[in-house]
Amino acid sequence: MNDLFRDRLIVKKSLARQAYEYALGLKNNVDFKKNTEKVFLEFANYIKENYPGVRIDTPKLREKSPKSIRGKIRRLELERLAKLYAIEGISKREEQSFIDITKKIIKEDKVKNPKHILQAVQQLLYENIEEIDVYKITELLIIPEINEHSQTAFLRILMTRIEKSNRKDKEKILQQLEEKYGEEAAIREKNPEADKLRSDNLKEIKQNQKEIKRLHIPEEYLKTKDLLAMRFVFAEIPEQINSKKATTAEENIKERDNHLIAFTREFAENLLADREFLDKLGIELLPNAYKHKNKQNGYIAEHFKFYFKEHPEQIFELQLRTIYREDIAQVGEAAHNKRAGKKRELPKFCTVQQFYEDIKDCVPQYTMIRDGKVQKCTWAQNAMAYYQNSINFDTDEYEKIIQAIEKEQEKNERKGLKIGE
Repeated sequence: MNDLFRDRLIVKKSLARQAYEYALGLKNNVDFKKNTEKVFLEFANYIKENYPGVRIDTPKLREKSPKSIRGKIRRLELERLAKLYAIEGISKREEQSFIDITKKIIKEDKVKNPKHILQAVQQLLYENIEEIDVYKITELLIIPEINEHSQTAFLRILMTRIEKSNRKDKEKILQQLEEKYGEEAAIREKNPEADKLRSDNLKEIKQNQKEIKRLHIPEEYLKTKDLLAMRFVFAEIPEQINSKKATTAEENIKERDNHLIAFTREFAENLLADREFLDKLGIELLPNAYKHKNKQNGYIAEHFKFYFKEHPEQIFELQLRTIYREDIAQVGEAAHNKRAGKKRELPKFCTVQQFYEDIKDCVPQYTMIRDGKVQKCTWAQNAMAYYQNSINFDTDEYEKIIQAIEKEQEKNERKGLKIGE
């Protein structure tokens, strides 16, 4: 067979697909799980031994679901291509890849009017920038259903095309976009997330050859660094007392939460300074991987990304927050179910087995610490933990699902098995 003809027959996997398969392989690595579970338990013991009297909620370790991994990688690839577009441009093949990924994202995120969004992205890339209605296309692409990272990717391409154009209103449009979506908007709204342009971030990348080089290494850039994430929620500290200044129950809760937030930040700093403990665990903080998150929607937490020194590819996330902020993250304005691309819907029920397969694809595997021991949750427990604050179980369909799960559990328990393990 002619070599050229044979090469054409080879189906090449997309970069996103390669990154997804790598992530699945790493996520299922037995040593990675064992190492992370060991650290998970050690962190719990560290709090117990060094901070007597501090009460924490049940610690949780989450293993990212396949669906979540796919979504994360797609957004990273969209982000990577948009940065390259702004810095040096991308090829026709990469432009088509940008469109294909967008198509998958808006389908999985169940965006309203997906055809209009896709048409807007195609206009963004291919139509004459002199003739594009910038305001109309921006309104189509910057909608709540679209993830903020994807919005930034779209805006970067739009800004780049306008900057390189000969439009007479170029400066006026750029200024208006900056006022509405840039740093000026963040200052005006006192909300860092309002800066969707992230112009300063792009300027830094343009001046950093190492970062530009990383953009050309997709197998590195597309790595998901929170495949495993542990969460510790501080519920009470000894210093907490009812404030004499507080006149209502709500004011008292906020006062107590402020004490907990201050303690959580102090704990985070002490943890990073405790080199002996971190060295004992064999872990190291990734560069610039400690973030104090304080979002407009009420989410406040400390986020870290550590790697195992003997296995640098094994990276896990650590989250610290207060019980009040945990409630906000679960059922308040910061709840995942209220964020673009994070809507949680139970799979349609056909059979128990099919329902189980669908659940496995979209629901994380949770591990908890109870009575000083690491315990994995069953798939039914995972589903209940994942969906409990985002769907209504008081319907005939969901009642049927729960009954089927319970029957399946009873049947397997008689056989000495546990579903999902």
